[in-house]
Amino acid sequence: MSALLVGLLALGAFVVLLAVARYRHAAVVRDWSAVMSPEAARTVDEVEEYSTLDQRMAADAWAKAMSAQESCQWEEAVRLLELAYWVVEDSTPVRLERLRAMAQVCRQAAAIMPLPPVPPRDFRLARLRTLAGATALVHSLLVAPAERLALRARMLMAAFALLLWTMRRTKEQARERPQHGRAWAAFEAEMADWKALDQAHLETFRAAMTTLVSELRRELPISVG
Repeated sequence: MSALLVGLLALGAFVVLLAVARYRHAAVVRDWSAVMSPEAARTVDEVEEYSTLDQRMAADAWAKAMSAQESCQWEEAVRLLELAYWVVEDSTPVRLERLRAMAQVCRQAAAIMPLPPVPPRDFRLARLRTLAGATALVHSLLVAPAERLALRARMLMAAFALLLWTMRRTKEQARERPQHGRAWAAFEAEMADWKALDQAHLETFRAAMTTLVSELRRELPISVG
């Protein structure tokens, strides 16, 4: 058998195994989602609604800031950019506190809903891609699902804090030199990364809530929900 044929067979086997692994992971996530009680599901829905509202407010302010910037209305453009930043700044502490609580719950739970690491390709900023990549590497070395979910929560906390610091600097640069396009381009990338982080935070929250409900059902002799 030629080396080329052996290589093709090995590649085909790898693709099949990868597809099966993804299917099994999706099936496990669906099974875990079915565990969630109506009350827990409503809580998750409420958090998602508030997060979506924050994202829409920030996106709307940013879109109007870009429109004003393109029209050379520098004062109005900077005001709207600062408004978009304010939405991110004002909403970040709540997300950090929620992620901190998730990490606590994960460490104390016996059964954890599986979640993959946040992929580096989701981000445009090099610092966030590096952080996500390093976390994904550590994730692959951990065995306990609780450690993996707690690591994901900690990574998101660090990423939110890093992004907020970066956006604050970009905002100041745009205020000082509104005619320069570099700050505007940077803020656009940061806004995209904030949305990606927020989506990852929501996925983690859903997993943590499902885990918490499962833990309560295991500990209590009564039905939860």
